[in-house]
Formats: sequence, C-alpha cells, structure tokens
Amino acid sequence: MLNRISGIIKQIMISLSLLEENDFSKIVAWNRNKPPQFIRQWSGTAYTAPLSAGQIRIRHKAEDINKPGSNSFSYRIEYDNRVIGCIDLVHINRIKQKATIAHLLIGNKSDRGKGYGGQAIREIMKIAVQEFGMRSLCLYVYDYNEQAIQCYMNTGFRIKEKFLKAAVLPSGKPAACYYMVNNTLTDTGINPCTGNDTLRRNIDNKLFFQ
Repeated sequence: MLNRISGIIKQIMISLSLLEENDFSKIVAWNRNKPPQFIRQWSGTAYTAPLSAGQIRIRHKAEDINKPGSNSFSYRIEYDNRVIGCIDLVHINRIKQKATIAHLLIGNKSDRGKGYGGQAIREIMKIAVQEFGMRSLCLYVYDYNEQAIQCYMNTGFRIKEKFLKAAVLPSGKPAACYYMVNNTLTDTGINPCTGNDTLRRNIDNKLFFQ
C-alpha cells in the first residue's frame, strides 16, 4: 500500500499519510473546549464530547482501523510539514468497489477556508481509486453545513437523498442529513465538475439533487 500521496492544486500541497497513535493528542487538542455540536458536525456519532485519546484508541481497535486487510483507514492531513487535520476512508467494499469518506476535520480555525479540505478530499479520492480500486464514493453531511456541501460538490459529489431528522444534535434539535455520491471517478481519482456559480445557486435554491 502506498503510504503517502501528494498533490498540488493552486500552489496548495497537501499530503495524506496513515494516522498514528501519537496523532490522537492533536485531534483532542483541536476539539478541546469546543461545544458538543462541533464534534458532532465532523465526527457524526463516532465520538462524543469531551473527546479523549481513549475514545479514538477504542474506536481504532474495535474497527481494526489501519490494519492490513481492514475496510477502514484513517489519515492525517499534512501541509507545510504540519499535521493540520484528519480524514477517514471507511466501509471499503472491495467487491462492489464502493467506500465512504468520513470524519474530515481541519483542526485549527486559521487553517480553514484555504482550500485544504477540498484538496484532502481529492487526495483521498486518489487513494480510494489507486490503492483500493474503488469506483464509487459516498459521504453524509448535515444539511446546515453549507460550506462542507460546497466543498464536496466542487470535488464531484452530488446529493442523492435527504434524510429528515437523521440525528438529534446535542442542543436537542433534530438535524437533516444529505447522502452524497460520486460515481464519476477516473483512474486518477480526479473528475471534472461544474462551475462554482452554478453550485452556489443550486445550494441557495435547494435544487441540487441529481
């Protein structure tokens, strides 16, 4: 298995490598003093507040994450020799050639909004295709997280279904969830997409199901 893949888009160089146990403390630090909804937004139901290294360790052991032959892999996102976030590729089905992207987090606020998340998505798409032979990827995102939706659509994902009351937020309010799919992967994991103006208009009008 390739352990490291790098890409450059608009002078942004992002690399992914397998998450190690000594990275757990970084993830905990990024979530320290954050409201429960922050953790729910990026991790779904994988973790709860307050996040601890023990939670991450238990999940990795229970799901055999990053073990040879596993169907779940967790990666650290690196930029400029810094670990700036994490992202997972889970539910890898080698027969159906399908997998799920999950748990994308750009840790520090100062690193967000700079295109790192989008490039991390592109890099994990390459890993999914080149290392695991995937031909279809999916993900789930809360409907209020429009920045993430825009990021996913920019990398070729399209909304297929909306689940009403998919989860109850820590505030007690119900949250809807979008199921997004990318079925247009190439051998490099990169695919074309439509212009940002069209995507933005579709999000505003809630007419972007395909």
